[in-house]
Amino acid sequence: MAEITNYEEASALLKITKECKPSEVLMAVLKTYEKRNDDDIDWTLSNLKEARNILLQDSVSRQIKEQRYFEIISPFKNTCIICKGAGEIYKFVKKSVNVNCHICAGKGEIKTPIKVQCEKCKGTGRFKKRWKEGGGIDVTCKFCKDGFNIKVKTTKCNNCLGKGKIEKLVLSDEIESTTPCNRCQQKGFIEPKPPTKKITSVPLNPVISTSLATKIKELFVESEPPPVE
Repeated sequence: MAEITNYEEASALLKITKECKPSEVLMAVLKTYEKRNDDDIDWTLSNLKEARNILLQDSVSRQIKEQRYFEIISPFKNTCIICKGAGEIYKFVKKSVNVNCHICAGKGEIKTPIKVQCEKCKGTGRFKKRWKEGGGIDVTCKFCKDGFNIKVKTTKCNNCLGKGKIEKLVLSDEIESTTPCNRCQQKGFIEPKPPTKKITSVPLNPVISTSLATKIKELFVESEPPPVE
């Protein structure tokens, strides 16, 4: 089969549409790969990777455009931890955008509650109420609580310099470059290694038990010829 270079050929091989999600692309890749031993297959592993790359790159770009991030959920059992199942690593073009300052929540100023001494009672919490006729009574100050009041101090936000907005670099939906994943050989998953045969080695100088050694010695003694007179 010739090299796959466009969306139509990629969609035809994987039997999915261009608008599919990343997980749907990888699921289609898995199903197609599992049929690789069928007699009527007219594609190579290289074709499968080409089709996946075309559809997956378009899918993750649409995710970033719609939600500012992309997520690949792999259906593979032994998913490659480097590429997360994509078979390649993406590098996106970054762009600068204005966002609300996270320090002042976009207001440009910081409001801080502070305790100040009550001007009426001078911080004593008590107030002397005077009578017109003379004299008076010592009462609790009704203008404060325990001699202090809470006031809000407003200062300009140092993070955004009072603008309420800051510049932030975010991913754009444009892929700058891709790097083939070497760990999984661009498959997106690691194929399990065939089981190794266990070889049982026989010791050159086996150790026998004391009882067995005694029996062997007795056997040799019994088999010795009688002494000649």
